[in-house]
Amino acid sequence: MNTYEWILVGVFGVLLAIIVVQKALHLGPTQRGVVKTLLSSCFLGGAIWGYTQSSNPADIVLVIGLAFAMVGDVCLIFMEDRKPFVAGVYAFACASITLCVYTVVRYGFSWWALLIFAILTAGNIFAQHKKVFNFGQNVVHLNVYTICVTLCGSMGMALLFQGQGLASILYGIGCILYFVSDCLLGLYLFALRKRIVDCFNSLTYVPGMMLIAVSLLML
Repeated sequence: MNTYEWILVGVFGVLLAIIVVQKALHLGPTQRGVVKTLLSSCFLGGAIWGYTQSSNPADIVLVIGLAFAMVGDVCLIFMEDRKPFVAGVYAFACASITLCVYTVVRYGFSWWALLIFAILTAGNIFAQHKKVFNFGQNVVHLNVYTICVTLCGSMGMALLFQGQGLASILYGIGCILYFVSDCLLGLYLFALRKRIVDCFNSLTYVPGMMLIAVSLLML
């Protein structure tokens, strides 16, 4: 990594620390929204920079996926209103599907992903059936999104078994953290309203997105 890339990582680390402190102190969405948008700009900017250094045109798919994620981040700043919340949910669904497409194009497909996906999806269905959590009026939107992000996370987990090098490992871990962050967000919104859960949501989601972006620089 060159000097500019290390500077980007440093700025990213500072912003991540700030948003975790903001969540811990339960500051309003406006303050968090500014930092969240800057963080999204970091991982999208990192992906764009990685694409400019890449020789594979297919890497633009990853950039598009992270662009969808940034749109989702901006929409969820206003998540107290239903329309922006639903828009954010579908933006992240598009991000997840785009990243799934990139996984297949760049790293190939492993049947392990379908097995992991089936197990995780069955767990989600069982948990909703047993009233562990309830998506309420957004049940359709959130289940569509959950299916998409679970598939993305499952493909990331399967990548770790393929051993295709550092880039695939970083990308796979990034997808896993993205999926874990979604689980934590769901836990925070629909089951356990604790600040520490909200903090860990950021501590998994933001590094996950950054690892996905940084994976381009390792190819």
